[in-house]
Amino acid sequence: MRNLPPTRLLSTELVARIGRLEWVARQVVEGYMAGRHRSPYHGFSSEFSEHRPYRRGDDLRRIDWKVWGRTERYYVKQFEEETNLVGTVLLDVSRSMAYPAGGGTVKGRGGASESETKHHYARVLAAVMLYLLIRQRDAAGLGLFAEKTLLELPASSRPSHLSQLLAACERGLPASDNTRVDLALHRAAERLPRRGLVVVISDFQDGDVEAIQGGLRHLRHRGHEVLLFRVLHPDEVNLQLDREVVLRDLESGETVTTHGIEAREAVRRWQEKRSKELGDMAGDVDAQLLNLVTDEPLDVALGAFLHRRRRLR
Repeated sequence: MRNLPPTRLLSTELVARIGRLEWVARQVVEGYMAGRHRSPYHGFSSEFSEHRPYRRGDDLRRIDWKVWGRTERYYVKQFEEETNLVGTVLLDVSRSMAYPAGGGTVKGRGGASESETKHHYARVLAAVMLYLLIRQRDAAGLGLFAEKTLLELPASSRPSHLSQLLAACERGLPASDNTRVDLALHRAAERLPRRGLVVVISDFQDGDVEAIQGGLRHLRHRGHEVLLFRVLHPDEVNLQLDREVVLRDLESGETVTTHGIEAREAVRRWQEKRSKELGDMAGDVDAQLLNLVTDEPLDVALGAFLHRRRRLR
């Protein structure tokens, strides 16, 4: 995409590295453009969006003959609803996503910069997903949530819409609320007018897996494809402590004093249990789950995932 809107989230280097990535829908979506995604519908929307050059195989009835009269070139009319796919990104901005900014949950440990937090990694991931959708002329929308939905931007395929989406991602600082992924999922299922793709980016620290599964079933019942990105900090995967520490839960504020070795083992057991629960949950509702750790290059992890996805299509 030419003239990428200015943003701190998508550097020139990152855009260059993700340049060849392409999103492909796994299931039938409600769109009209032929080629990239499969659609069960035929017809036209009444809301005009833009022109694009005629491509072999396009319906001749869609050629704008007035434009041909001025330019002697063939252009077809493209409508707002003619997008291949409607993709909505739901981004968790709850308190736990701020880890490890401000010292994290370990008393006495030095603070981390904002760019090292789960929240920053998640925002960059959201920006990449939105950029990929808009670049390939799909529609993209955004929702920010914590204990409740904080912001909703309806989906659009217009290139100018990307500026608004990226600006919202940049402003989406962590809230002071706990996480309620389930409520965000139910709200999306009720409000999204067309079936498409729903991408959920969260650390999934919300303890009620059954409630989250209920929200996922609601989305799947409405015909949406669901992709879950679970964002973790390296500390949450392999906590490196060997002394007495005070741990504080960023969501509840509760603290506990323990030895580092005991804490490390407790975190390991909890993460193994949580990973299995989330994996089983995703499998039960036919959703895709990808675990991402913030020290892993985003373009590498996402590129490998999309490559596997294309092969399974």
